[in-house]
Amino acid sequence: MRLLRTVSRRSQTDLATNCQLSGWDAGRDIVAKIESGNRQITDHELVVLAWVLGVTVAELIGETALPLPSGKLAEFLSERRTARSVSKTVGLRPNLNTE
Repeated sequence: MRLLRTVSRRSQTDLATNCQLSGWDAGRDIVAKIESGNRQITDHELVVLAWVLGVTVAELIGETALPLPSGKLAEFLSERRTARSVSKTVGLRPNLNTE
């Protein structure tokens, strides 16, 4: 979920606002807890999240592969992979949050 939100250049607050407009009263704190794995979501919330993020529920939960990235998404993912690769080699943990 975080990757989809980040790639679409939305903040947690933006995603929460879009969810609210789609019928789920979610705040930034709820989005943060879901992204960190500290909160489970209901089936209704899952459907709203998929709708707002522009993917299917199957894609959101990883049952169906998302299309291969291209353009800016491919660049973004490549930069993240490179940063992680370098950090493992050097033994550092980079801050990869985009907020």
